[in-house]
Amino acid sequence: MTPATGIVWEGAETVEQNMRGYPRVVRRAIAAVSRRHARKMVRYARTNAKWTDRTGQARKRLFAQVEINGERVIINLSHGVFYGLFLEIKNQGRFAIIWPTIRATQNDFMDDLQGIFAAQSVASSRPTVSGAGLGLGF
Repeated sequence: MTPATGIVWEGAETVEQNMRGYPRVVRRAIAAVSRRHARKMVRYARTNAKWTDRTGQARKRLFAQVEINGERVIINLSHGVFYGLFLEIKNQGRFAIIWPTIRATQNDFMDDLQGIFAAQSVASSRPTVSGAGLGLGF
């Protein structure tokens, strides 16, 4: 039956279905951006670490993991050697690379996330930096 206004909605079911699936699509996109950014962080850390390599293991074993827990995505950047902690905190942090990497790359990460929401602004959702990782809730 045609409404009195003369407007007939067609495809409303498809629109509704797409709207229900939107959060899932966004979560997948955020996870993909986070995984890509984790790889960028590792490259940056390995390239910009200020220590002199003796075995090369400290640089080689820097790694990042992406943890997806409900509506949180956490990127953990860490050392894979037992003495990584000493590189971070001894000598007044002169050889630290974890925090410098987070600071140097977090705005690029947010810019990449904004690309997901091209028509919306998420500029007010800057990352929450805590511990030795970068966390984002969505």
